[in-house]
Amino acid sequence: MSNFVLAADPIRPWATLLSSSNQFNLRLANDSSFILDGSASGLPATIELHGSNFGNRGANLLSGAAQVNVVQYTVGGQVVMRTDNALITGSDLAAWLMGSGSAFERAVFSGNDFIALSNAAELQNAYGGNDFMHGRGGNDTLLGAGGNDTLYGGEGNDRLEGGDGNDVVWGGAGTDSANGNAGVDTFLTGALRRQVDFGGANPGDMVGPEGQDFLIGFERVAFADGVVHVDPTGTAGQVWRLYGAAFGRGAETTGLTNWVVALDAGALTLTDAARGFLNSAEFAGRYGLPDDAGFVTRLYANVLGRGPDAAGLEAWTSQLAGGVSRAEVLIGFSESAEYRAATAASTSRLWTVDPEAMDVLRAYMTVLDRVPDGGGLASWTAARNGGLANAEMMDAFINSAEFQSRFGALSNEDFVARMYTVALDRPADLEGHAEWTSRLDGGAMGRRDVVQGFAYSDEMTQKLLPLVTDGIAFT
Repeated sequence: MSNFVLAADPIRPWATLLSSSNQFNLRLANDSSFILDGSASGLPATIELHGSNFGNRGANLLSGAAQVNVVQYTVGGQVVMRTDNALITGSDLAAWLMGSGSAFERAVFSGNDFIALSNAAELQNAYGGNDFMHGRGGNDTLLGAGGNDTLYGGEGNDRLEGGDGNDVVWGGAGTDSANGNAGVDTFLTGALRRQVDFGGANPGDMVGPEGQDFLIGFERVAFADGVVHVDPTGTAGQVWRLYGAAFGRGAETTGLTNWVVALDAGALTLTDAARGFLNSAEFAGRYGLPDDAGFVTRLYANVLGRGPDAAGLEAWTSQLAGGVSRAEVLIGFSESAEYRAATAASTSRLWTVDPEAMDVLRAYMTVLDRVPDGGGLASWTAARNGGLANAEMMDAFINSAEFQSRFGALSNEDFVARMYTVALDRPADLEGHAEWTSRLDGGAMGRRDVVQGFAYSDEMTQKLLPLVTDGIAFT
């Protein structure tokens, strides 16, 4: 067995030594290894491989670099590559992976890998680690396995499978077939919800600006302005059932969104949420302060549509008397097998709006008195998700020619009066008008502060509800 070690060149970078322009060639016999030692002084942390004929003989090992550890060999006529924590990119990568020119047959990715393909490559079995695979152009096949993988098909008609783990899959342009497989998986699209026909005759078909996609095995479908929750057992389904059990009604979009965001972020547990429902003004306004028997009776009515049987009432009230909290009992009803089955259809396609997209809609409706155009909604939402502060976005709206032509020359008193008519569609009440004007005149607030106060008022939120049902409205 022969071993070759390439150390840092004191005169020229090692990458230059290996570049195709220098015609660096190394032939290895079977069972030989070629080691690029990235731990040696002066070597970079990333090794990039280019060319269509690398690694066709023997087992070629590249190790020691921070981001590359690759073995490519042949077993039973199949080309096999193994890599740990790889970062592999370049326009020639597909040819390198595909070897003889046929589809790359099998790969084992056991680390956290970044793979960027081109020219209709096929990449299979990314075992372990959290991998990123980018198909780019062509009709690609990207098959993940273990780990939380991200697959992006790019252009072309692609086949994408996440495998085990919580995967994110984006088909891109073209007609794509995608399967999330096991785990909590999300399919992405850059389109707005109302631009896409999703869940028609075939619930897994999606047709929109990026083409047609065929989906199975996904718990969530994420659009540019929000998420459709397909799995009734997920957090959106749990929250929706809390609404039904506690209030006897379905969830409105904004409320559902707020609870789901908090639960998904780990800021609240389901028990915390249940406690919040029971301590709400709505619960007190509906039912007052019922005793344990009255509380259980109300849950039977909301969840099962009937009064309690004697044995059931006794069992639940005994648990409460023994120290079980009302929040836990509420969850016992909301997550019961009977209620899950009864609400399965209602919770299989729940919509939550993207909070940043909601900010954009508030800005349009408060400042410009209109729904956004599709391009504006998408671009401002992307900017907010990319780190643009809400205050910066609001300043841009306020400083726009459209806003300044209607509000710029007004006195503080007239500015407040017009905010009421534009944002809330009603005349100002005397108390509110005086309060806002006083704050402006005294310097306690600027006009942006007043605009944001209107934009995030309960009254504005209620006005927006019809505009955010199953996607944000746009022109």
